[in-house]
Amino acid sequence: MHEDVQVVPLWYGERDRPTIRGAILDLGAELPDLGTLARSVVRGIARNLRSRLPADALQDRRRVVGRGTALRRTPLLRAKIREEFGLPLTMTRTEEENATGAVLIACRRAGTTSCSLKALHKAIPH
Repeated sequence: MHEDVQVVPLWYGERDRPTIRGAILDLGAELPDLGTLARSVVRGIARNLRSRLPADALQDRRRVVGRGTALRRTPLLRAKIREEFGLPLTMTRTEEENATGAVLIACRRAGTTSCSLKALHKAIPH
């Protein structure tokens, strides 16, 4: 089959390398089916996340904490993250990641110390 198809999912670059682009590698004359291609994309995302960490980042870790819509809505991505990192994956309870991050940045820039994720979680409607 085509399970050896590799996807480098850098379609929009990286924060530190915005001009880098992704690729689909190891394609032959016979194209892979959509399921194989989807699994390759997800595997590429997990590998990319792992590769962005310093070599010792997972030393003495017992789990990986994840958040975000893609992880929450894609069981295959959660599985590939567990596989790539070799650790259990724990999802955060907060679902409004972008809003939460924006509020935290605004609180820091405003110089307030009373802005916490716990307080934000209570304030965000579920």
